[in-house]
Amino acid sequence: MKRVYAVSLGMFAVVVWFFFSSQVGTAGIVTFDVSSQPGNQASTLPAVAPNVFATSLVRGPGINASSGIGSINASGFTTMPSIDLSDYFQFTVTAAPGFALNAQELVFGERRSLSGIREFQVRTSLDQFSTFTSQYSFVMPDSDALRNHSIALTGLSGVTDAVDIRIYGFASESSAGTWRLVNHADYGGIVLNGTVAAVPEPSSAFLLGTAMLGGVWFRRRIGASSRETSKTIEPCLD
Repeated sequence: MKRVYAVSLGMFAVVVWFFFSSQVGTAGIVTFDVSSQPGNQASTLPAVAPNVFATSLVRGPGINASSGIGSINASGFTTMPSIDLSDYFQFTVTAAPGFALNAQELVFGERRSLSGIREFQVRTSLDQFSTFTSQYSFVMPDSDALRNHSIALTGLSGVTDAVDIRIYGFASESSAGTWRLVNHADYGGIVLNGTVAAVPEPSSAFLLGTAMLGGVWFRRRIGASSRETSKTIEPCLD
C-alpha cells in the first residue's frame, strides 16, 4: 500500500511538472503579412499563436502613410542624425492571462527610397517607453535595395506584461523620402518569433512542491526502514 502511495505521488508530480513546463506557442507568435497591402493602409492586422494577443502594426504620429504595394510604407521621417521619438512603426504583444511570453527574434524586410532614411533602430519596452531597451541599430547603404533582417531580442523571457516594439527610422536624406517594411523573404511576413509558456498558479506550484518533497521523504523513510530491518534480523541457528 505504501509503495502504491509513493508511486502515485511520483506520477502526480511528473504530470504537473510536464503540464506547466510544456511550451504552447509556435515559432512565429505574431505575424504581419503585408504582401497584399497597398502600403498606405492605416494599420496591418496580425496573425497570432494561441494564448497571444497583439495589436495592429501602425505608424507613429510623426510620419505619413505612403503607397507601396506589398508593404507598410511612410514618409516624413526626420532628417536629423538622431531619433525623433514620434517617427516609428510599432506593435504591442502580450501573453494571455496565465501565460508568459518569451520573445526571441524579430524578422522583417525593409527598403528605402533613394532619398529615404539612412539609419533605423529597434527598441522594446515593458512600460510604454518610460524606459526601453535598444535591441538593434543599422546604418543603411545609399541604395534602394531590399534588405532582410533577423534581430535577436534580449531581456524578454518569462514576460507577463505587454511588450511594445518600435522600429524608428531617422537621418532621412529628405523628408519626402520613404521607408517601408516588407515581408522577410524567408519567413513570409514581419514576424516575432518566440514561445509562450503556461505559468503555474501559486496553489499549483505549492502542490507540485509538496508532492515532490513528499515523494523524497517517503523514499528516504522506506530506505531507513529497510536498513533498520536488515540490522535487527538475526540468523536462525539450530
